[in-house]
Amino acid sequence: TETEHNSSKVGTHIENVVRALHKPVLITSSPFSPPQSFLIAFDGSPTARICVDKIANSPLLKTLTAHVVYVGKPNSDMTSQVTWAKELLANNGFDVIDSVLEGDVEKSILDYQEKNVIDMIVIGAYGHSKIRQFFIGSTTTKLLSSSTKPVLLLR
Repeated sequence: TETEHNSSKVGTHIENVVRALHKPVLITSSPFSPPQSFLIAFDGSPTARICVDKIANSPLLKTLTAHVVYVGKPNSDMTSQVTWAKELLANNGFDVIDSVLEGDVEKSILDYQEKNVIDMIVIGAYGHSKIRQFFIGSTTTKLLSSSTKPVLLLR
């Protein structure tokens, strides 16, 4: 449909800007209201770990409840990755809730966000090459096109 095509074009433009800037980018629809909670879409990748580290060491979201959400098959490595993220945030003053979900990544994250009334998604953005993304797709771009809440992209 035309809406999906336009959404895809917007995602491509945002991706190009984020890849060029290497700075945090907040994508939001208006009107914007300050968040009370946020969700970190966490997959244990180097980009996701950098994202958690940046949040933990920044005063920006300190007073908000953090939800660390992993979507995928639970295993011991992922359990230790999620525990690392939760402990790093908690040791830096955050109230943290962690959750491991199974299913489609985009749908699971958005469903969790809605169910738990979370105001913002934080995601490590575009950690893979454009070639890999062409064949596999980007969770970041999919979330951007589907989310009705603000998304903070970190590189």
